[in-house]
Amino acid sequence: MISFEWRDLAWMVAVAVALGGLLLAFLRFKLAGDFAPRADLVLVQGRISIVETRLAQVPSHDDLRGLQARVAGLETGVAVVGEKVNSLGDIMRRVEHQTNLLVTHQINGGSS
Repeated sequence: MISFEWRDLAWMVAVAVALGGLLLAFLRFKLAGDFAPRADLVLVQGRISIVETRLAQVPSHDDLRGLQARVAGLETGVAVVGEKVNSLGDIMRRVEHQTNLLVTHQINGGSS
C-alpha cells in the first residue's frame, strides 16, 4: 500500500486548489465580456414585456377569418349596389331622352 504523509497530501491539495483558482480566474476573464450587464437585461426585459403586451392585442387567426368573411360580404354588397347604380343610370338616360323630346316639342310650338 502507498503511504502518504500529511505534507504530501497538503501539497496535492494546494496544487489542486491553485489549479482550480487559476482555471476559475481564466474562465471569469474569458467569459466576462460574453454576458450582458444586469442593467441592460432590465431594459431588455422591459422592452420584451411591451412587445408581449402589444402581441396580446393583435387579432387572432379566428378574428382575421371573421374579418375576411365580413369583407367578402361587403364586396358582395358593393357589387349589388354598383349594379343598381348602373341600372339607375340607364333609367336616367331614358328619362332624359323623354324630357328632351318634351322640351323640343314645347320649343317647336307644340300644343299644350
